Amino acid sequence: MTTLASLCSMDTIFLNAPVFNRQQLFTMAARHWRHSHGLPADEIVRRLEQREQLGSTALGSGVAVPHARMPGLQETLAVFIRAARPVPFNAPDDKPVTQFLLLVVPEQAGKDLLQRLAEAVRVLGVREFREAVRQAVSAIEVSQAIRHYSGVSLSLC
Repeated sequence: MTTLASLCSMDTIFLNAPVFNRQQLFTMAARHWRHSHGLPADEIVRRLEQREQLGSTALGSGVAVPHARMPGLQETLAVFIRAARPVPFNAPDDKPVTQFLLLVVPEQAGKDLLQRLAEAVRVLGVREFREAVRQAVSAIEVSQAIRHYSGVSLSLC
């Protein structure tokens, strides 16, 4: 089984990214997946936007988990982006978002998607994790925080 920690390798973590709106955020992630996995960037952006139109994937406390299903994809992929400036994201607490875990999953990934989302919500919901990521100066530090908090069972803060 794939874990959040194994999905977020050093080359999938981007800090102080120059994204200032949803479109730029989705485009950055899609370009990464196009480069690393040959996926169609325009289609990824379109699917992320479609999912966001169903309801915001922002969780509150400055974090969001945008995600989309992709036909033909064989494995779940992730990108972690910490934006240089907060991005308006229609969060339930009306606060903008700086920490994003973006996921693309195979089109038929029912249980895997639910497991990844549950793990993401659990990890991103921990105040200490969000603070560690906010203060991180390298992808190594973010990766270590993801690994640490993926293995710790804590309630949302």
